[in-house]
Amino acid sequence: MVERFSRAYKARRFEDVYDMYSPESEIRRGVDKKQYASKMRSAVLRTKMEILESKVASSRVEGDTARVTLLSTTKSIVGQWRVEEEFTLRREGSEWRITSTSKVRQWPVGGGETSAIRGRM
Repeated sequence: MVERFSRAYKARRFEDVYDMYSPESEIRRGVDKKQYASKMRSAVLRTKMEILESKVASSRVEGDTARVTLLSTTKSIVGQWRVEEEFTLRREGSEWRITSTSKVRQWPVGGGETSAIRGRM
């Protein structure tokens, strides 16, 4: 699920990204699919943000809940960054859905200071 999320985000298929969230997630409760896709396209265009690569760094499943850490390299108008995000997933029927995401930390490619974030999305 998280790799599918990353591929859809990278391809700017934000309608697909929206559908990966649980109906009970803050994202889905806050905006509809069209608003979300428009908002994300605008942000990506404004910052020229791209995901260069991403991989699952760790995962832990406990019953119908999972936590997955995604490590990505991104590029934007502020340079290249490594970003570590944590996804919380819940099994809904036969599929996994994202209930929340949290940016854990980010740091510039090539070293430099790490910023710990821990912000929920």
